[in-house]
Amino acid sequence: MSKEIKSAISDSLKKIKAEQDMEVSLMADLLNIPISTFETYLYARNIPALDMVVRICNQFDYPINDFFASLGDKSSDQKQIARIYSNFDMLPEIKRKQIYQMIEPLVQSMVEAMPDLKNAGFGQRIRILREDIRMTLAEAARSSNLQPDSLKVLESNQRLPSIATFLKLCETFHVSPEYLLCNSLTYTFAVDKTLYALTPRELAALAESSYRLCRSVLDK
Repeated sequence: MSKEIKSAISDSLKKIKAEQDMEVSLMADLLNIPISTFETYLYARNIPALDMVVRICNQFDYPINDFFASLGDKSSDQKQIARIYSNFDMLPEIKRKQIYQMIEPLVQSMVEAMPDLKNAGFGQRIRILREDIRMTLAEAARSSNLQPDSLKVLESNQRLPSIATFLKLCETFHVSPEYLLCNSLTYTFAVDKTLYALTPRELAALAESSYRLCRSVLDK
């Protein structure tokens, strides 16, 4: 896994470098790290800490889901969000606005409901997701190749995990890197960030409800 992570990070950094048309020295300078350190990531000799990946994505306006895309399948939150957007794309713009006005109060009520994902950090989001699917700390830890005490520390928001553990947690809870780290990311989001304040279960319900509403409008 370590080799795969190094390779994926190297590929992503090379893609960012090409897209930005930027020298290694300038990229390292913008990240406030030595060139030699940046080159160990660029040439797959070392794995950066997760907070460094967040810094890279924020600095170069690069989606973290794309950064890790080669290391996992599309997650449930991204599938449901894509479905929601697809539902609205079926409609002409004026009808789209009407349907959105119908579901907006529902979305807002879910966002404001407890537990509050809107401002939750990484660890809090993990705990909320785990409790939402009624998974015990021991079960989640076992699924993520962690000791329960280690997961408890992560849930307390005291630190971020290694990238390998982070990706395993994404797999355990079937969510994307962007979903878990959204409140640490400052780049421009491709989707409405409000949707990340909903649990995957709520996103699935919203996707199905919006589909039925859109179909009812089209069938008239």
